[in-house]
Amino acid sequence: MKLHNKLLAAALLLGGVQGAYAADLGTNAGQTINNTASVSFSVGGVPQTAPADGTAEFVVDRKVDVVVDATSGASVAPGANDQVLTFDVTNKTNDTMDFILSTDQLTGDDFNATGVQIWVDTNGNGALDTTDPDGAGPLAADSQVSYIDDLAEDDTIKVFVVSDIPATPTVSDGDTSDIALVAQAAAPTGSSGSPGAALAESGAADDANTVENVFADAAGTATGDAAEDGKHSDTATYTVGAASVSVTKTYKVIWENYDAVTPGNSTNYSDTGELKPIPGALVEYCILVSNTGGATATDVAISDPIDTTHLTWVVDSIKVAADCSDYDAATNTEDDDTTDEDPDGAGPLLGDESDGISGSYNSGTGTVSTDVDSLSGSSTTATMFRVIVK
Repeated sequence: MKLHNKLLAAALLLGGVQGAYAADLGTNAGQTINNTASVSFSVGGVPQTAPADGTAEFVVDRKVDVVVDATSGASVAPGANDQVLTFDVTNKTNDTMDFILSTDQLTGDDFNATGVQIWVDTNGNGALDTTDPDGAGPLAADSQVSYIDDLAEDDTIKVFVVSDIPATPTVSDGDTSDIALVAQAAAPTGSSGSPGAALAESGAADDANTVENVFADAAGTATGDAAEDGKHSDTATYTVGAASVSVTKTYKVIWENYDAVTPGNSTNYSDTGELKPIPGALVEYCILVSNTGGATATDVAISDPIDTTHLTWVVDSIKVAADCSDYDAATNTEDDDTTDEDPDGAGPLLGDESDGISGSYNSGTGTVSTDVDSLSGSSTTATMFRVIVK
């Protein structure tokens, strides 16, 4: 379900969420510094006082620096909503600052995420909470915002970029989407409910009585984010892990003349070459399901209605294995219903359905069904069963 937009609280006090103690980044901006020099001298041995005023005074300017650090990407499924990338934003300015937040979907990747939102870790627990995490307070939900308000010097706060992932066939296994978070320095507003204006770097001439802005940030990864431009950015990546499932069905003749009552009395007529599926032949089918993707496929349901007009079902003949060569392995036995009938609960006795796999045959519809809880990437599962040609 899509995350609902939230109204910004008028007092979004984010400064100091993660840092109880702000390290000293130098003299605070706006601090007045004055020094007075005096001169004494004598004329004809008589002490004199210099008439000139030797006082020099200036205010400390603002060294603007912000660091954005991508702390986690995300492995995502096609069509998934509300997928989270995590960033840290640190104010390295010698002043409390606002930061305007934006995102940049970079070129050169495979797809663009949609519905991009920015959330700030208002409650400071390091995780995205779109609602009160325990429903009881005092932790409130995080805030969907476009800025950070009043972040103290050297404090860090987490920011979450939340997006939706396109479905297949737009994206496929291994595709990536790169999103940069940009933090632009803005004048602090004192929790006004809206960000200050983006800072502009001051001119070349120094004004001793004005707090001026000197940009000291490094270049970031967003498009056009250069060094000393009053902003910084870093990139996190969505990586698609998709399941790519395919199915093939094969058959082989076990006996050309099968004695269902006394199997040991079965015979073959083809002395050379392949056995033939003639009337009375025992035929083994194998349905091989392959997952060649990087993500696990879950709730894999295999259904195969057999031709009951020309085939007779062999009771308790369902076997499930990794491939079509394992029919005789005792551990691959499945019976003809989905009820766990393992008598000692330890397997691999007939009817053990507690291993995440069940096989059944519906005599009313003539349908063979297998349910596999999960099929990991680059793996296969084989459902085998037997019939007799009428």
